[in-house]
Amino acid sequence: MVVLLVIGSAVGLWRAAGASMAAKPKVSSASLAPAVMTEDVQSDAPMDALMAELARNQPLYAAVHEARVLRGRDVSEWLFEVKRLKAEGQLEEALALAYECSDTQERSHAIFAQITRDGVPMRTSPYWSKDIAIILRKMKDYDAEVGYLEEKLDADPENMEINARLSKARVLAAKDAAL
Repeated sequence: MVVLLVIGSAVGLWRAAGASMAAKPKVSSASLAPAVMTEDVQSDAPMDALMAELARNQPLYAAVHEARVLRGRDVSEWLFEVKRLKAEGQLEEALALAYECSDTQERSHAIFAQITRDGVPMRTSPYWSKDIAIILRKMKDYDAEVGYLEEKLDADPENMEINARLSKARVLAAKDAAL
């Protein structure tokens, strides 16, 4: 069995490499995230459905990619810049950039939701939400942290990480208000 690690659209890269569609890969994930493909194919039906969906929704996939661009770079490329700003103590700048990244990512996920069969939006990555909450806590702006986490919890009520952070932020906000 041959295993290829592909980053990006597995099917698009498969086609771009000029691979024969007679030996269609089995894709472990139909998303745009990194996927693992093998030549060990048991059924072509899922791949045929994915190929048809990609063909129908090519403009939307392009829109998702375009929506992920912030200031000329993919939103994920800003992770290290936010970390650098935090490390240098430039918390207001880090917070503003983290908010921009979070909004950009949510916008791309909303477009991606149009592609899914059921139209249910993808759950957004908790990275930016957690990072924003961390920055707000470092700034000792506990009320803002509580408000932000409550908003995120409304969108994703079962997120245990947000629940835990929110509980701690409420305690800190209460202590801060008592001072």
